[in-house]
Amino acid sequence: MDLSQPSWFADLGSWWVPAVGPEVAGNVRPLGLDAHGALHVACSSRAWEEQVTLLKEPITVRLNAALGAHAVSSVLVDLRNG
Repeated sequence: MDLSQPSWFADLGSWWVPAVGPEVAGNVRPLGLDAHGALHVACSSRAWEEQVTLLKEPITVRLNAALGAHAVSSVLVDLRNG
């Protein structure tokens, strides 16, 4: 699956860390967006994969608030890149 990285993607400090906090940001890495706007992420452990899966809706809301737009439709754990 091809993932894109829009122009805002590179500056993680302006959108990723504020949206998810430093602990999550230290254990979960954004990989890119798919054609449907889902943000694919890689996690440092199975526990973080489970956390992100459980919290994907509030994380999506916080990401869009940090970005100031409806840029992310959902968050998906990419099991191939853990």
